Amino acid sequence: MNYFQPLLLFFIWAMPAGAAPPVTALAFSPDGKQILLASQAGIAGFTFPGEKVLPRIPCSLTQVHDLSFSPDGKKLLAAGGSPGEEGSVEMLEWPGGKSLQRFHLHKDLVYRVAWSADGKLWATASGDGTCKVYSAEGQEITRYQGHSRAVLTIAFFPGGKEVASGGMDGTIQIWDARTGKTSRTLDNHLKAVNDLVILAQGSGPPTLVSIGEDRTARLWHPAVGRMVRFVKLSSIPRTAAVAGGQILLGCNDGQVRALDAKSLELPGGKLALGGRIFSLAVSHDGAWVVVGGEGGMKALPLP
Repeated sequence: MNYFQPLLLFFIWAMPAGAAPPVTALAFSPDGKQILLASQAGIAGFTFPGEKVLPRIPCSLTQVHDLSFSPDGKKLLAAGGSPGEEGSVEMLEWPGGKSLQRFHLHKDLVYRVAWSADGKLWATASGDGTCKVYSAEGQEITRYQGHSRAVLTIAFFPGGKEVASGGMDGTIQIWDARTGKTSRTLDNHLKAVNDLVILAQGSGPPTLVSIGEDRTARLWHPAVGRMVRFVKLSSIPRTAAVAGGQILLGCNDGQVRALDAKSLELPGGKLALGGRIFSLAVSHDGAWVVVGGEGGMKALPLP
């Protein structure tokens, strides 16, 4: 069942005819009872499960490419800006969505923003080729300049000391969150790295899954810089999310593909939307994945 049929009607009402914008970012609220979505029309929300439209959340960004809640659930970061002009992050109070501060950080769009697990740091990935790390209050800690082209994705390792970033130059850079010193460069991708997922392994070292424009998903042991395995896909994967023991991939053909997190075995795809998928969000109970992209937004049950 699709709980979110009113979504496209909402955007059609908000925009000129034929100009409903794609959904570029999704996030579940900390209590799991709301789903937030972002586009060029701003930030909207719906109850989950259900279809009650919530009041729009004011946001000053021209474009929003990512939404990220702090681990304590008290702050929401909206990342984006204006292409080729500026990249910004707006910090919002939660609940309520009151704007606390807007940070003008980069010379191009901020594509991703991520919190450390302890909530003390957050980091940005920008189209200007740099990454930045900030304190929870918004004080700059360090700037990373290890990429030669736009940076598309960023994630903290579980301990919060290191960061992984990936981008248009086809590399994954692993670096210290406070000093900006590079520890490893992983460069097996043949084209842009579109997204990264870091998986905690109990008391063992974490593993990393990357997806790229070369239509591959790759599993890494980043502590030793070794790629363990990879799988070739029939469509370009653009975004990734964790659901239990699976890695869900949103692809350009509108399908969500599920990979086994350890083996990267690919059981198959499930048609989700028309057009490219830009964002995935897994419900707190692991029963649903919400998909956003060129075809709007849709909720799909997970097996």
